Amino acid sequence: MILIDTRNVMFTPLADRNAAQVYSHLVFAANGSAVDTTIIDGKVIMRGRQLLTLDEATILREANAGFRRVLKRIS
Repeated sequence: MILIDTRNVMFTPLADRNAAQVYSHLVFAANGSAVDTTIIDGKVIMRGRQLLTLDEATILREANAGFRRVLKRIS
């Protein structure tokens, strides 16, 4: 399950109690950055856009290192 932050600028303008408008924003304007909280199998994985179960800095560092290895192979 994901919780969306409808206070995000992507949901502006937003009329009160207008589900159709929320759906429209979700389809045509919003992207993943509007996700505030993610719950998987009953566990909160991300809250307030902060990962709780993974070390984001380590993931980014390893992804960049892997990318550099791929670049070396193809150049």
